[in-house]
Amino acid sequence: MVMVLKVTANDRPVLSAAEFGNGHQRLHYVQHIQRMKDQAMSLSSRTRGALVGKHLQFERVYIDEGAKSVVYEFIAPALTGENVQSISGAELSQLEKEGADYSHQSVRNSDDIWFLISLGWRVESCLLTQEGIILVDDIFNKQDIL
Repeated sequence: MVMVLKVTANDRPVLSAAEFGNGHQRLHYVQHIQRMKDQAMSLSSRTRGALVGKHLQFERVYIDEGAKSVVYEFIAPALTGENVQSISGAELSQLEKEGADYSHQSVRNSDDIWFLISLGWRVESCLLTQEGIILVDDIFNKQDIL
């Protein structure tokens, strides 16, 4: 099993290069991205501190220009395994229609997940493994954590 936690901070959206235009505005874009990365690392450090003792570790931070957000990614080392793929909300709905054994309650039964939910994060989608759908893949719009 693998649990990948992606924390997206949407209170300060990431602007795309196209929105900055051409020429000298590109420099401002690069500076903007760097500021977002600096902010991301700062937040991930505080978040990592909050997750101490919860068996999670900070994995990486990156800019998702498509979603115009900064994404903070954590993993749960104790659950690391193979054959894991992301599953979207639409795919999850389809699997549920086909009778997949899944419920939000089973996700929330995890102590780690309960801890994240207690911080106000929101479950968006889950992971699909050999054992079926488990835990959380893409969570949260946690604006007030900053």
